[in-house]
This record gives sequence, C-alpha cells and structure tokens, in this order.
Amino acid sequence: GASTVYTVSGTDLNNGCVGTQTVAVTTNSLPVITVASSAATVCSGSSVDLNASGANTYTWLVNGANTASISVTPSAPTVYTVSGSNSLGCTSSKTIDIGLFQLPTVVAGPAQQTICLGETASLTASGALSYTWQPGNVSSAGFTSTPTSLTQYSVIGTDANSCTNTAVGLVYVSACTGIRNVSIGNNEVFVFPNPSNGIINTLFEFEGRKTVQIFNELGQCVETRLSDNTSERFDLSLYAKGVYYVKVKSQLGLDNFKVIVQ
Repeated sequence: GASTVYTVSGTDLNNGCVGTQTVAVTTNSLPVITVASSAATVCSGSSVDLNASGANTYTWLVNGANTASISVTPSAPTVYTVSGSNSLGCTSSKTIDIGLFQLPTVVAGPAQQTICLGETASLTASGALSYTWQPGNVSSAGFTSTPTSLTQYSVIGTDANSCTNTAVGLVYVSACTGIRNVSIGNNEVFVFPNPSNGIINTLFEFEGRKTVQIFNELGQCVETRLSDNTSERFDLSLYAKGVYYVKVKSQLGLDNFKVIVQ
C-alpha cells in the first residue's frame, strides 16, 4: 500500500517552546471483485452458478455462504451481492443481476379420453413452439397412438427462450362390450359398458359442446359435466349400485340412456 508521513507541531504557551511529532499512515487498496454467472437469465425453477473472484474471502448476502461460488434458483429477477476481503482485511462488494423467464403454459388435449380397443387416440399440444411426446419420442404438436390399455402420454413443450414445461393426457381403453348407442340427429352416441362396475364411458360421433348428466333411480342428479370432448369417463363406483340414467344434450338434440351399475 501507499504510505504518507504526517507531521504536527506544538508550541508551549508558557515558554514558547516548539515540539514536533510525525506519524506514518499506510493506505491499502480495496479488493477489486468481479462476479460471473453461468447465465444472465434463467428459466423459472432452474439454477444458475455465480462465481466471485478478486478477494481472499467472500460472503454472499443471499444465503451467508463463505465460498467463492454458489448456486441459486431465483423465483423472480434478483440482484445478488457478494462482499470480499483481501489478506489485509480490506473489504468491498459487487452485485450481479439475474433475469427470469417464465415457463410456457403447455396444454395437452383432451386431458382424458376413452377409445375402444383397436381404435386410435388423437392428442394435440399447445402453448409452446416445439413439442416432444412420450412414450414414442414423437416431435410434433399433434400425436396419435393405438394403445391396448390405459396409457398416460406426456408432452414436453419448449418456448422461444428454451424453457420447457410438461402436460399429460390420459387415454382409457375399453373392450366396448355391452355398448348402447342411439342417434342424436344423424350422429351416434355410445354408452358402455352396460352393465357396469361403476365406470361408464361415453363416446360422441360429433364435435361441439354437449351436456352430460347422470341421474339415479330417485331422479337425483349425481354427475353433471359440460364437455367439448368426443369422449367422457364417469366413475360411479362410490355411489349405490342400481339403475342410472345418462342424459346427453347438445344443439343436435337430446337423448337418455339407461345403464346398470352392479
């Protein structure tokens, strides 16, 4: 460090005598701290490494860590501060800004559907720029498959910032035994199986909004669902066994189905 000598003179008030005293003061330089990051902006839920240099010891304000490097997972755009001391005990600080990208809102539709054994299920993803479906490792927004049993399909969507999120779609597969079908307009509606152990599937051969209601023998409505899907699945296993009536209503018409839960 640089040294400076200071001199002070003093005069005796009674005798006029003069005395002097000198003192040397050494000024040490502050450490010049730099902070580097593995990324300037990260996706929500991801971590980033912060690396400080230029001092002998460090203290991070965010967590009190005394290491040169830390890993953080910001939940919002954040300013991180580190203080560092050199071998002479001089201390300075440095800050670094880390930005945050929100994850894409990925949707897989329909969220659930029921198909008959041998039929093909179709799902579509939205909310991102590119997609990968599993199982199958298919890279497209649209996805088709012919499962032979209940299967959960997941899709990973990636946005313009390379952030990813996941959505799932369930496909139930039925043997479609005991199918009851009628026409609403010129379109078929299928309700199966019948009799049922409590699981009732409905298939619609038409698009658009429809209301599905299920009533017990007393005329009490136990389930109501507003749907834009081409299939719906109801679980009546928690209700009493007996006769139930499925009422399907759309712009094309109205019809009722009788099913037995045993």
